[in-house]
Amino acid sequence: MGSSSNDVQGGDPTAKHDGCSDKLEKIRMALSAEADKAALEIARDKFYKKLEKLEVKVTKDNKVERQRFSKSEAVEITNFFFADMMGPKAATRLQALLRSYTADYNDGIDRGAGARAEAAAEDEANITTVRSFFDAFARTQRSRPNLQGGLIAMEQIILHIELLSQFNQLKTLAAAKDTALLSFLRDSGYETSRGLGWQSCVINFLANSIHISPSILQNTCQMAQGVMALTEIFGPGIIPVLPHGVMTR
Repeated sequence: MGSSSNDVQGGDPTAKHDGCSDKLEKIRMALSAEADKAALEIARDKFYKKLEKLEVKVTKDNKVERQRFSKSEAVEITNFFFADMMGPKAATRLQALLRSYTADYNDGIDRGAGARAEAAAEDEANITTVRSFFDAFARTQRSRPNLQGGLIAMEQIILHIELLSQFNQLKTLAAAKDTALLSFLRDSGYETSRGLGWQSCVINFLANSIHISPSILQNTCQMAQGVMALTEIFGPGIIPVLPHGVMTR
């Protein structure tokens, strides 16, 4: 989850424990009588050590490589789970969420790419899966959050997860050479060529339809990759305690 180790927020750093970085944030709140602060510090340090040694598969230039996290990346990930997702920070977010539950809010944003996507979602010339994608895209733009409002931020995460699901579905259909999708793309003037497969064709079609670049489209659709993985592991109940701006970290 993304920012540099110099940007890790909150709390005084702990002293070094068994080789763990002194950038690890202090545990400030127990979760239960059994999971007190001392137990959480032990769990955090074990998590950090395993993370340092963990090898993950990374696709780079269409090649799969095995890489390890740097120490600064391991610190950021550890602090994300043990400082951002637990303790006072998470408790403060939940309290704010409860306070804002009945608040009247209206972001009022329905223009630009969102408006064009909404029009594309209503266009009967588009096939169902394509219209579903544009509908999901438009709704993420309609609920674009301001700097406050836990409910808006939470809805934004949910909508971006749905957008990513629609995006992945279209890419899967393209990879499987779904007859209806390929026929629709051909009728829309898109064909494969050397170095340009059907997945690229569908991405180009989606981007061109709402007048944004394919790279911006992909970045927008894939913003929720990390939080989608968290919900698949921990369930949707984790969404209310996610820190603000988690999709851009």
